[in-house]
Amino acid sequence: VVSTINSYNRNSNMDTSKIIGSKTGFTLDAGYCLSSLSNINGHEFIIIALKANHEDNKYYNIVDTVSLINFLLSSYKEQYLIKNGDYVKTINVSLSKIDSYNINSSINVTKYLPIDYDKNNFKIDYDGLEELSYKNKVGDKIGTINYYYDDILLATEDVILKDDIKVSLKKLAMKYYYVLVGIISLFIITTVIIARKKTNKKV
Repeated sequence: VVSTINSYNRNSNMDTSKIIGSKTGFTLDAGYCLSSLSNINGHEFIIIALKANHEDNKYYNIVDTVSLINFLLSSYKEQYLIKNGDYVKTINVSLSKIDSYNINSSINVTKYLPIDYDKNNFKIDYDGLEELSYKNKVGDKIGTINYYYDDILLATEDVILKDDIKVSLKKLAMKYYYVLVGIISLFIITTVIIARKKTNKKV
């Protein structure tokens, strides 16, 4: 059948090179039919043409199939929904020299979609820590990101802490200010009491 299609291609100046396998058929009820397997932009498609006519020396089962292939070639492509390094989310950082930490994707997420696909159908779901501190270390898993299109899960990746989060002594002191004041006050009072007791004993 492929040789028949190629012969038709030569006679009609129609490009059927994307068809890699096919089977024709004909009945009075179904008309001219064609089941074909095509490779379009690295994706395989099964296209079935039914109830086609044969007019003006044209087999419209082949014409319709090629028209669908051309439509897919011009209207669809592999879309990058997110690329390695793209921004995903910002989370807060406490008691550190930085106030926030940016989470970026470490993978490429693609899907074969219409050229004018609705970007609102692409969703990113982060499940993990909402705040970091100096207690979190480089290499720690802090969460997971799931990527969806039309609620279909496309990819998942672990979020690994890549930067060292250094403690801020100033912020640490401010947070525990009253505790430190209490400890220092207690130390001073205790020292004064001990000193008085020693003075009284000498007297």
